[in-house]
Amino acid sequence: MSTSDRRAELEAAIDANMFDRSTYAVYADELQRLGDPRGELIALQMAPETPETVERANRLTAEHGPAPPIRLRWKWGFVASVRLDPQPTTSLDHPSLRFLRLVSIAAVETGAQPAIDALASQPRTALRGLTLGGGRLGATACALGVLDGLWSQLPNLEHLSLEGQNGSLGVLHLPKLTSLRIAS
Repeated sequence: MSTSDRRAELEAAIDANMFDRSTYAVYADELQRLGDPRGELIALQMAPETPETVERANRLTAEHGPAPPIRLRWKWGFVASVRLDPQPTTSLDHPSLRFLRLVSIAAVETGAQPAIDALASQPRTALRGLTLGGGRLGATACALGVLDGLWSQLPNLEHLSLEGQNGSLGVLHLPKLTSLRIAS
């Protein structure tokens, strides 16, 4: 089996069951064998937490993670969740975002189309939850924007929360969706 086939097989296994530590551990070994620093990061984040492992993991995430100002949370060598600004300055195509599970896009009156377009730029098979808009009670409503190009990129989306106005949802075909919240 080729290296790219092995990686694709392991990535598909993680997409199918993102909480399977053993698959992540095998993936970490494969990435380390290939010289990818995310392999070491997975191993560090799966290991018992010590000052040394935390320091090394923090150094690796700073060196090899997406550039700020993206707000994120890491799990097992990859970014698990992000809170995006409506006008993101960071690409969502970064390798550390491969197993991104949760995305929240802040609410603003001017809309979040650039963030929506960035999210829709490629398939997000690991993504399980998306929150668009929302915010504190009484805040100015978020302009949702054009969302119909997004749904085909989120085949495993389970939780969707939309809060805003002036949006174009298109046809929602999300076969794994278990919870939907829409507020205007």
